[in-house]
Amino acid sequence: MTDSHDIKTKALIFEHDGEADNILKELCQSHSITGLKASNPSTFDLLNSNTDLGAVFVSDKFIVEDQHGESLVKTIHKLRPELPIFYRVEDTSSVKALTPGQNVSCVYQLDKFDCIEQTISKHIFSTHYPTPLVQGMKEISLDAIQSNIRNCVIEIDSPYLVKDQIIYGELMSLIPIESSWYRGYMMLQTTEAEVISMIENGMTPLNPKDTDFRFVNSLLNEIANMIWGGIKRKFADKDNMQADDSSLRTQVPISVNHFHKYISFGTTEPQLCFHYRIKNEFDETQCVELYQKFVFNLAWLPENFQETNDTVEEMVDSGELELF
Repeated sequence: MTDSHDIKTKALIFEHDGEADNILKELCQSHSITGLKASNPSTFDLLNSNTDLGAVFVSDKFIVEDQHGESLVKTIHKLRPELPIFYRVEDTSSVKALTPGQNVSCVYQLDKFDCIEQTISKHIFSTHYPTPLVQGMKEISLDAIQSNIRNCVIEIDSPYLVKDQIIYGELMSLIPIESSWYRGYMMLQTTEAEVISMIENGMTPLNPKDTDFRFVNSLLNEIANMIWGGIKRKFADKDNMQADDSSLRTQVPISVNHFHKYISFGTTEPQLCFHYRIKNEFDETQCVELYQKFVFNLAWLPENFQETNDTVEEMVDSGELELF
């Protein structure tokens, strides 16, 4: 198993200038951003195929399908309106048709870099996730995956923030998660063929012949249930939950467009994402790509975060410890 703990984000970069490339590399490294450079600018497929982006960096001279400058920015914004766009220009006085906060998040020049630093904090890393919470979510999720998929090797990317709302694959399990200090949803997203391959190879509790989509769905749902159960036990504030009046809590509609593989929770806040690659330990060419996303669109009060661990007194009372 391989992993890292620092929260990152991914950005698609449309840049033509070598000096700007070097500056953006330093910017990405200092802000935990993984830059994905567009090396083949012939189509917009890069935007449509990347489902876990946090931002887009665009140069006014970069050309995609005969579009550049403000025309290119408007097209990117139309295709992926949820993604913040950082637009580099050589002369800001030439920017007339773009409205910061609507089409773009920041218009900047190489010699005037201050605004981009502030905008990154505002538009990409605007939500704080306590490190023990992130680490606990990952450990609980690993236990749930390994309980349902045996003989596997799991690789985990660093947790990262995403602003896009594109669904990966055909399968998605969605479950509400809540306590007194957070309310939202957890999603698991993957492809059917990859999960079926695991079932057929006897890596799950299911019969290898149970490859009907209903069985495939049940496996993903079982993993989701186990993760939520573990998170609830470890992080929920039980006393406050019991006093909470669920009848007074607000709800927000969730919009799903199956054709465009799009889901919206009615918020522009970034989602916390974990990307797992679950490989057969005997044949690592067999791999399940699993994306786990948390969106706290209904309530998020991390200042009230606390782990629900047994205290020393409780352990003494239960006989687990003796006072020496």
